[in-house]
Amino acid sequence: MKFLSFLTGMRPALEKLHKKMDKILDEIINEHKMKRSTTSASKHEPGDHDDLVDVLLKLQEMGDLEFDITSDQIKAVTQDVFSGASESSATTIEWAMSELLRNPRVMAKAQNEEDVSRRTNDLYLIATPWTD
Repeated sequence: MKFLSFLTGMRPALEKLHKKMDKILDEIINEHKMKRSTTSASKHEPGDHDDLVDVLLKLQEMGDLEFDITSDQIKAVTQDVFSGASESSATTIEWAMSELLRNPRVMAKAQNEEDVSRRTNDLYLIATPWTD
């Protein structure tokens, strides 16, 4: 398998992508830590809700679990959520495209709707001088 990754040249690109994603997730976690340090639980604004990263950081701080939660684990869970969401979206789009290909009448209707929408949007853009 190592031979294939060497042959395709994908390994350096994947390592670069991994480092970039790791840096982004570090920034997200650090932003949440900073937000948590500047606002206490009593200062929550109405409508201010904790997201997944906030909950995981809270569990990490409490430390009363049978195991410790590390920043790497928080990054892994966050990445799993992102990839799970994009995978389900990709699967949905793939299913919709296959249904359109199986039903030429529905495909023609969708293409017509897209054409009408595009013409309407193009006319709107032409009429708006601030888009120049």
